[in-house]
Amino acid sequence: MTPDVGSEAPDFELFDSTGLEHSLGSLVASGPRVLLFYRGHW
Repeated sequence: MTPDVGSEAPDFELFDSTGLEHSLGSLVASGPRVLLFYRGHW
């Protein structure tokens, strides 16, 4: 199912390139964020 434009994203956790875990909820607590998803891996 594709989300509608402007809909709220569900909270989730991901690891950064150094192995540190980040949650969307903790990032948006201090203001809006832009998410970019890249296909593939390094």
